Amino acid sequence: MSNGLHTFLYHNTSVIEGLKQADRQNAPVFLIKKETTNNLLGYITDYMLRNLAAFPQNLDKTIDKFILRNFFIFEKRNGNKVNGNFPLIIEKRQNKVERIYGKLLEEITPNSLQDVPVVIMAGGFGTRLKPFTNIIPKPLIPIGEKSALEFIIDKFRAYDIKNFYLTLNYKANFIKAYFQELPKDYQVSFVLEEQPLGTAGALKYLEGKFNKPFFVS
Repeated sequence: MSNGLHTFLYHNTSVIEGLKQADRQNAPVFLIKKETTNNLLGYITDYMLRNLAAFPQNLDKTIDKFILRNFFIFEKRNGNKVNGNFPLIIEKRQNKVERIYGKLLEEITPNSLQDVPVVIMAGGFGTRLKPFTNIIPKPLIPIGEKSALEFIIDKFRAYDIKNFYLTLNYKANFIKAYFQELPKDYQVSFVLEEQPLGTAGALKYLEGKFNKPFFVS
């Protein structure tokens, strides 16, 4: 993995400050070091930071209370061989991290996103856009020359993502007909809410559908 996939945090960084760093960096893994010695103490993942921050009592705690320490440092200049099954392997040269790799990064940074499905919640009534949505459902309101839904899909298509699930309720047949007639190079499946289920309630209909992470928009 390239250097762009990790960054450093000091051991006395608070969870909330770590989360702010995570929002600024596109980094699945943060290496933790002491400010005074620069020794690597362990690592913490972006996913862990966000889970910790979900509990207010954790926000002011320092991340050294939560870091993972099961890693292996590979000193390249000494010709060491990597032995053992470590989730994270850190390659150093002249006391500088060259790259990190291992099972952990293979799991959280897939080589391609094309097989990651996207669920787009498109069943709302669009009440804030009335009277337009009395006629056209909000997902089909035009943005430039395309509908709002196509605009969102195009952003994901830029990463070669091709499997989309639209959860529908209000004017569902209108939206289905539009996408069934639309020329496209991606797959669209429709999930119909029998009744309005709130912001993300329709995800219930997809329970057991995926056995891996997916996007929700």
